[in-house]
Order: sequence, then structure tokens, then C-alpha cells
Amino acid sequence: MEFGLDFAAIAVALGAGIRYLHTSYKDRNAVRLALIAEITALADLIEIREYVKGLLEAATAVEASGEGLTFTVVVPEGYNIVYRNHVTKLGTLKGHETMAVVRFYQLVDSAISDVSKEGALGIGSDNPEAFREAAEVLNQATALARSLNVKSSWKSRVW
Repeated sequence: MEFGLDFAAIAVALGAGIRYLHTSYKDRNAVRLALIAEITALADLIEIREYVKGLLEAATAVEASGEGLTFTVVVPEGYNIVYRNHVTKLGTLKGHETMAVVRFYQLVDSAISDVSKEGALGIGSDNPEAFREAAEVLNQATALARSLNVKSSWKSRVW
């Protein structure tokens, strides 16, 4: 009986393992980058369209007049298409990234709920604090988006 190592079999197995790890890393990185791109785009839109400024101005106007105002934003249903398509893959991200992504979307969803046609601000409010709270939620979401984008720099993620 002869015992020995089959170096060809070991090399094939090792190559397959390395390829699997590389593919797994690339998939995880693709999900991370897609989510960060969507989150960054949403934060950009919040800032470009000056929703926070508008909410704060509405709060000031309500305070000055004592009358209720409406504040509505029409948000397309697919605004978070990347998130919805990859929600089952969030576990492949690092823990802090998963937490940040989920928190971002929870904050944005809360703001959307407030400013939808049927939301508290969409139907109208005479409470200036309601407008300020919605503005703060958006401020937190954009700050979170910026910190996630910085922490996930592409240079440290490309293999």
C-alpha cells in the first residue's frame, strides 16, 4: 500500500477555494457599492431639493401665523430599488455597515411617511415641531449617508 499526496488534486481544490472566496468577496463588494451609490444619490437629492430648508421654513411660517400648512413630496415607489433587491444580502456586509444601511432607510421611510399625501404633514399640521422633527430626521439620514460613503471608500474595497 502506498500513501502519498496528490499535488494535482490539492492544487485544484485550493484553486477552487480561492476562486470561491474571491467571487464571494466580489459579490459582497458589489452589494455594498450598489447600496452606497443609492444611499448617496438619495442624500444628494434631499440636499439638492432643499427639503430640510423647506421643512424649517414651514415650521417658521406655522409658528408666525398659527395656521396649519401642508408639506408633501411625491416619492416614486421604486426609490429604494437597490435596497429592496438586496435586503436578503445585508448579512454579507460588515456589522456597522448593515446597521447604517438599515438605519438610513428607516429614517428616510419615516420622513416619507410624514410628507406623503396621507402623512401628518401631507394632510396639514399647525404644529411647528412636526416640521422640525421631519427636518431633523432628514438631517440624520444625510449625515449617516455621508459617513457611510466615507467609511466605504472604493480604494479600500476593490480587489
